[in-house]
Amino acid sequence: MPLAILIPCGTGTTAFYVNWFLQKRLRKEGLGNREIEVFCVPCVGDMGYLQRQQVALSKNSGLELGELELGEDEIPFPTVLKPRDKKGGGKIKYLNFGKPEFHIMRVYEELLEEHGLFVDLLYGAPAWHTLLGYFDSFELEQDSFEQEKENPPKEKENPLNGKFLLYYHSGGLEGVSSQMKRYEHLGMVAKKDVQ
Repeated sequence: MPLAILIPCGTGTTAFYVNWFLQKRLRKEGLGNREIEVFCVPCVGDMGYLQRQQVALSKNSGLELGELELGEDEIPFPTVLKPRDKKGGGKIKYLNFGKPEFHIMRVYEELLEEHGLFVDLLYGAPAWHTLLGYFDSFELEQDSFEQEKENPPKEKENPLNGKFLLYYHSGGLEGVSSQMKRYEHLGMVAKKDVQ
C-alpha cells in the first residue's frame, strides 16, 4: 500500500527536504515516485505562500533538482492539502495562524482524549483539522462539520484514498500551555483544563 506522509508546515522546509530525499531514494531503488508521497498542510498563510516559500528554498538550497530525473509532468515539491470548502460555496477558508478557534480546540481535544495523540495548537491541530476534512468517518460534532458528513469528498478529489497515513509530529508541545491560556481567556476551555 502506498504511504502518505503528512507534515504540518510554516515555510515548508521540513516537507521540502523530506520529499526531495525520499523521491531521490525512490528513483535510485527503481520505485515509482508515488509509492511514498509527502503531503504538506499550510498552517501559516495559504497554499500560494507555502509554494512560494518552497520555490525560494529550492533555488537557495544548493540541491540539484535535475538529480531527481523528473518527467515533464512531475514536480519536486510535496503535494499541498488545502482546507476543504465546508459550506459548498466554493471559497476555501485558511486558518489564521495562532488565532484561537473553536474547531481547532475540538480537534485537539478529540486527538488527545480519543486517540492519545498530544499535538500543539499552532501546527498539529490545524493540520489534523485539514486532514480530517478529507474523510467522513471522524466524530467531531461541530455544526460546520455536518456538511462534510453529508457530502464527503468524491474519491477522485481525495488524494489520500488508498494510502497508509504517517503523521510527522513536528513538536511545539512546550507552547501548548500558553496557547491554552488564550483559549481560556476567550471562554473556549475551562480553567481546570489549562496546564
